[in-house]
Amino acid sequence: ADLYLKNGKDFKADFWLSKLREQYPDDIRVILMSSKALIARGKMPEAIKLIEQSSSNNSQNPSLLLARGFLYIQNGQFEQALKISEMLIKVNDRNVDYWNLNAAALLRLGRSVDAQQAIDNVLAISPNHFAGRFNQAMILKNTGQFSQAKTLLTRLVEEQPSHNASQFQLALVESEDNDLQPAITRLERLTIIESRNIKAQNLLLNLYLKSQQTEVALRLVNKLTKEFPFEPELAIKRAEILIANRDVDDAKQQLTKLYNLWLDSPQKLFRLSSMQQSVDDFEGANNTLLKALSYLPKHLLFNLEYARLNLQLHETQIAQDVANDMETQYGKNPNISLLKGDIALAKENYLKAHEDYVSAISMQNDYQLPLIRLYELARRGIKEQEFTDLVKRLLDEQPENNWRRKLLADHLMNQNKWLEAKTHYLILIEQDKLNKDYSILNNLANIYMQDELPTALVYAQRALESANTVPAVLDTHGWILVKLGRFEDGLVSLRQAHAISSNDLSIQYHIAFTLQKLG
Repeated sequence: ADLYLKNGKDFKADFWLSKLREQYPDDIRVILMSSKALIARGKMPEAIKLIEQSSSNNSQNPSLLLARGFLYIQNGQFEQALKISEMLIKVNDRNVDYWNLNAAALLRLGRSVDAQQAIDNVLAISPNHFAGRFNQAMILKNTGQFSQAKTLLTRLVEEQPSHNASQFQLALVESEDNDLQPAITRLERLTIIESRNIKAQNLLLNLYLKSQQTEVALRLVNKLTKEFPFEPELAIKRAEILIANRDVDDAKQQLTKLYNLWLDSPQKLFRLSSMQQSVDDFEGANNTLLKALSYLPKHLLFNLEYARLNLQLHETQIAQDVANDMETQYGKNPNISLLKGDIALAKENYLKAHEDYVSAISMQNDYQLPLIRLYELARRGIKEQEFTDLVKRLLDEQPENNWRRKLLADHLMNQNKWLEAKTHYLILIEQDKLNKDYSILNNLANIYMQDELPTALVYAQRALESANTVPAVLDTHGWILVKLGRFEDGLVSLRQAHAISSNDLSIQYHIAFTLQKLG
């Protein structure tokens, strides 16, 4: 029976174990091996029942209690597992397996400090205890210490390559570290060994999507949908993959299936409506939202989305009516003011849109969307100075807000106030997260191009290092070189810019000027 189990022949193992149970019904080894066979066949409830029944006949047997505790862990019954571990530790507080069960239960209950103490006890008794070190890795991962967790898990899988839990957790850590290909390779091996491991299959599917391997992801989700037909997340994933592949007709069919599955859940219908919009099925999305609103007619978020959808369908009066109804019901609200501004914008009533966006910010001054809308209005020449004054005031309140500072600097650039913009860009470029921002570097290059060409070239080269396929960056770099008299070098960058954006008139002029200089 043991050999059959080790070789994955669970049914044959169970045949012999059933005979052993007839002859030796109370033998602990037979009971434990029988539970192991049941787990291998995916029969966790039956395995727990077997151990529980045997425990009633052997209530003080530590091996059965320990096995029962770890079965509870696997089945998500963490409080029961903790109680058993505490019972066992009272009997023998020098047993590493009892402390490890205790740590596993505490870890899954989110009690990291207590779990760490239990693991310390395990490793004090047995420093190389594998399961203890595995649980230590779990604490490191759960507390965000991914580098240390990765190092320890790597060591564990080297010691025991067949320890699938370590392989899975290492893949998780690798994916968190954006180290996608090693994680994918690891999960591909693991899912061959454990084909019913839905967590591993789902993570592999997510990583295929994250690495834009959508065709492979579609093959996997089709396979999993057949194996796990009642797993709702797979139906959602299949729809998302079809949407990513722009397989619009199949995506719409899949979304229709989701509609029938989610017909009684307004929150899921709301989610479905967003997915329908992503395949341009605006009428379907509209009908789905109406169904959701039939359950929750006063729900603010549902109504706001319904109004926005009608804006896309050019039904501005419906959107306006919804906005007015919501304002009557909820009073002044920044989201409603933003919506009213968008409706005014759709009607080309720019001054009313400006008023509504300012109102939204006055209610919530860290709200970015209305500030972006005001920036776009200022680019059209609507209330430019008012926008400058507003952003300066907001920036005075939060000088460390880099997003606002960049928005102000970009606005000043649009108004040809380059020296003012330069002051803000130079502050931004000193920030670690922004010192490689190609748009800031490129704008500084353009500003310095007016009177400090060598400095301009330094910024242009830095921008090029961060974004060597952006036409505006290539054009700036090439034009500065031309202004420095390095015509042939400049022409290389300008031609690269033209190859990417051949209709750009500025790039065409720069190339023509350079060719004329070269004769």
